[in-house]
Amino acid sequence: MQLSYRTKEQLIEDFAEQTGWLDSSLDIPTEEIGEFFSKRTEGYDKVMMDYWEDYKTIPDFLPTQFETMLNLGCGCGFEFEVISKKYPDIQVVGIDKSKAMLDAFRQRPFFNKDNFKLIEADYFEYPFEKNQYDVVMSAESLHHYKFEKKKEIYKKIYDATKQDGYYYELDFMSVNNDFEKLNLDYYEKRREKYNVPEDVFVHIDIPLSLEHQIELLKYAGFKKIELLNKPFLKSYTVFLKASK
Repeated sequence: MQLSYRTKEQLIEDFAEQTGWLDSSLDIPTEEIGEFFSKRTEGYDKVMMDYWEDYKTIPDFLPTQFETMLNLGCGCGFEFEVISKKYPDIQVVGIDKSKAMLDAFRQRPFFNKDNFKLIEADYFEYPFEKNQYDVVMSAESLHHYKFEKKKEIYKKIYDATKQDGYYYELDFMSVNNDFEKLNLDYYEKRREKYNVPEDVFVHIDIPLSLEHQIELLKYAGFKKIELLNKPFLKSYTVFLKASK
């Protein structure tokens, strides 16, 4: 399994660029994660179009047939613009902290109450039904949490997935552990600068390395991890599939 398609020269350049960006971000006040997304609901689709090339491939990798999906951090339902076209009859439970985002989801032309159940909640706290879902998915949501915190959610995801079901994650990841450490160092600097209480989760990107992502999924119990794109070839978005 090839974990990166970046050259050594590209990595050196990327590291310098990331360090410069993180330096500039130190002066940006932190925001609680739910409030961050609620404030940006209007026009969020336009922002996400930068990642459309990744999102539009999602249905290509989902099972040919399945009935149930749990979507973590579903937001305004951007990914379902393509998923619902191929799978119009699946039953979806979507969880998100932002009421504004969920309200925007309900305005999608494909939304209906028979197929979509949207829950305003913290997915770390909300109890998942065990062995309930053919597919569990998270898209661009879990890169805000540390290794130990993600241990909790991956175990919950594993338990919620049916036997022989799948977990899919499309998310920002760090190309290696040096990049991960760099992001975490600046994460701590910003929290300290703005006196963020330990139990408050704020919107700061701290993508773990792909190596650590795979380690976490295996720790949760998934028996097979697959890379569905060429990681870091064109972007830092990685598409993973984990089989139970």
